[in-house]
Amino acid sequence: MNYLMILMRIIHIFAGVFWAGTAFFMISFVTPTVIATGAEGQKFMQQLAFRTRFTTAMMGVAILTVLSGLVMYWQIFNFRLSALSSGYGLLLTLGAIAGFIGFLTGYFMQNRNTQKMKVLSESFASAEAPPTAEQQEEMKSLAATVSRGSQITAVFLALSLLGMSIAQYVFF
Repeated sequence: MNYLMILMRIIHIFAGVFWAGTAFFMISFVTPTVIATGAEGQKFMQQLAFRTRFTTAMMGVAILTVLSGLVMYWQIFNFRLSALSSGYGLLLTLGAIAGFIGFLTGYFMQNRNTQKMKVLSESFASAEAPPTAEQQEEMKSLAATVSRGSQITAVFLALSLLGMSIAQYVFF
């Protein structure tokens, strides 16, 4: 019995379900609700993103998913190109690439810009004057990038799920 593969698969599936499920939930329900509720929705998002461990949890499960996937890929294929010669290997590889692109998108478009938004928000709170038009525009731009990043990440996670979930049933 390969205990390492069992452990990695459990981690990969549970972390991946949390990561992808939360991403889909955010773009499908939370973001539209935040937009529809205006200033109150913005307060909710600031609370979620800046005052909870949400972004840390999301980055943590993304890292766990990617690392456990890499360990399993190494165990199955030993990173050989011959993995691409079967439907199973090709779809797992394409799914892994899509998941990794989702991870990079999440990190560079969402995580980093959310941290910038947090710093900017804290500077608003500590300033004695209201935010300038330039600062407000910067915050809107960062929020738009985070929102686009959420959508792109969700698309790549969906592609990853699709590839990995059907890989064992594709033969050529």
